[in-house]
Amino acid sequence: MKAHIDLDKCQGYGNCVMEADRIFDIDGGSGQAVVLLAEIQPDLADEVRLAEASCPAQAILVED
Repeated sequence: MKAHIDLDKCQGYGNCVMEADRIFDIDGGSGQAVVLLAEIQPDLADEVRLAEASCPAQAILVED
């Protein structure tokens, strides 16, 4: 499973970090979200899906 951030949509709200701080962080320079893990393990699937659903800008795409 992989997560991607659409930087054209990301507004840096940080909801993804609140829901899944092991997967996402906010870049200090750009203020936008970054994905911390190249491959998301199955035990983090619920967290990444919750982060995807909580993004008000719909900037997160999760691929199985």
